[in-house]
Amino acid sequence: MKARLCLALALASLPGLLFGADPLYLDGGARAGKRVVSEAWVKASVKPHVRIDDDTEYGYLWWLRSFGPPEKRQAAWAMQGNGGNKIVVFPALRMVVVVTSNNYNTRGMHEQTDRIVNEFVLGALEP
Repeated sequence: MKARLCLALALASLPGLLFGADPLYLDGGARAGKRVVSEAWVKASVKPHVRIDDDTEYGYLWWLRSFGPPEKRQAAWAMQGNGGNKIVVFPALRMVVVVTSNNYNTRGMHEQTDRIVNEFVLGALEP
């Protein structure tokens, strides 16, 4: 019997491994020059497969949308989980933001962490 990996759990559980000093997804699935995940999978997973609303699409395990104040809007790939936990990748900035939160099963959990990313992270960037 082959072992199977729950990719959603692995991605959500290992932000430091995936997005640490040598960001795997920003480097097309390679780490330190070695292929870890196929580049085809990386590209397919952050490509829109479903339109959610006017501002949001969905890839494979990634929400595809923009973050930031109007004058600093940035396209991003985002994972988000219960409690407002969020990993947001900004490819054009070569930046990854990881927000951990414990607002489990509460109203507004994602809006709160969106505000952190929009106002305090992207809002602080130089124009």
